[in-house]
Amino acid sequence: MFIQVIQGKSSKREEVRQLSDSWVSENGGGAPGWLGGTYGFTDNDDFFAVVRFESREKATENSQRPETDEFAGRMAALCDGPPSFYNLDIVQEL
Repeated sequence: MFIQVIQGKSSKREEVRQLSDSWVSENGGGAPGWLGGTYGFTDNDDFFAVVRFESREKATENSQRPETDEFAGRMAALCDGPPSFYNLDIVQEL
């Protein structure tokens, strides 16, 4: 398993939730190796997403899709600054 953690700041919580929900319903099933994710906000508008994939290769394949690129652009527009990405190959599922 491979996970990607995305961290950003957004004062547009509802718009981020709506966009995330629309991505899951429109693209989630077609995303290569996508296993799901957990998303949320802290009290000070930090946004975190933990996205699970079968492998780094599948996550990379997904990142190269036009649908993913369009989603990332729309998400970045909702953020109050550039998001940070963390890629984790060594993952333990409990």
